[in-house]
Amino acid sequence: MSNGAAPANSAFVFFPDADPGLIDQLRNGGMPPGVRYVASVTGSSQVIAVLSYDELIELPAIIRSLSEGDSTALPLRTSQIRKSEYREKTAFIRIQTKVGDPETLLAPIREAIGSDEADVVFGDFDILACVVGDSIEDLNTRVV
Repeated sequence: MSNGAAPANSAFVFFPDADPGLIDQLRNGGMPPGVRYVASVTGSSQVIAVLSYDELIELPAIIRSLSEGDSTALPLRTSQIRKSEYREKTAFIRIQTKVGDPETLLAPIREAIGSDEADVVFGDFDILACVVGDSIEDLNTRVV
């Protein structure tokens, strides 16, 4: 990454077969350059990583610094994900839509989750939303 300024772009990578110790390894040893956030997740993946980069050519090396990723979602505009305060519980919600322009769904999604942490992405799904709360019940009130 160049010139010390904040990276211009983000990517979200889901790892279905991540080493179970990856999160602890990164917490204890530090994040590789370009890795902004990692968390273990449930569902079809084991880990999600939020990556930051200036040029698309940097992205493969950042992904390889963690392990081989399954699917990568690239925001179509400046990313809003993981800008909120870290809370006890976090849910990443992958949303597939059946509308021509998923951007039209961002306002109601952001209102429902109580934050601006939802991005239209290019990848295996259309929108990625991040919901944070202090408990599972708190998450459920925003998601259900």
